[in-house]
Amino acid sequence: PAAAREFTFSDPKGINAVTLMIDSLLEPITGYANDVSGSLIFDPSRPETASGKILVAVASIQFSNDGYTDTARGYALEGKRFPQIIFALQKVLEVKQVSPNVFRGRVQAQVTCHGVTRTMIAPVTATYVPGAASQRTNDQQKGDVLVLRTQFTLKRDEFDIAKGVDTKLVANEIEVRASVVGLCLETPAVKAAEAVRAKN
Repeated sequence: PAAAREFTFSDPKGINAVTLMIDSLLEPITGYANDVSGSLIFDPSRPETASGKILVAVASIQFSNDGYTDTARGYALEGKRFPQIIFALQKVLEVKQVSPNVFRGRVQAQVTCHGVTRTMIAPVTATYVPGAASQRTNDQQKGDVLVLRTQFTLKRDEFDIAKGVDTKLVANEIEVRASVVGLCLETPAVKAAEAVRAKN
């Protein structure tokens, strides 16, 4: 039976990534960050109770131009001082099941980037696939899969990113897209945690 489960997003296959599109007038460029972690507690019978956070390591941000990559990690985001970008779920504003085990809605979250925290609203689609972990791990591990998909925009000036840089070269708006996989593997520790949550 469905129950609240904790899904972790440190993908053992290393496929999880977040794309960053900066559609500037003179230098449009797309990059990605592939060091994704964090966890989400999700109950497919009560999706409105979801809670958790997703973290992205600044040091994993990569663009096609090495200089752009170095600037993003260093000058723009000051990765050594602020090593993580955090998307922390505050509450589910609305959600509906659009097909079996597929849920679509809007969430309110706190986004922390470059030492600045802002509250924002983002659309999210959650796809729960029970028992699919074995397919993803060549039958090495058993458990469930949760895929989160979202797209939203961050503004440089709201997070004090590369202040003063001409928006013709680096657009103020950064389009963020993510399709990330969370795993809830069947282990004694996971089962014990689920039992505790069920009692509460």
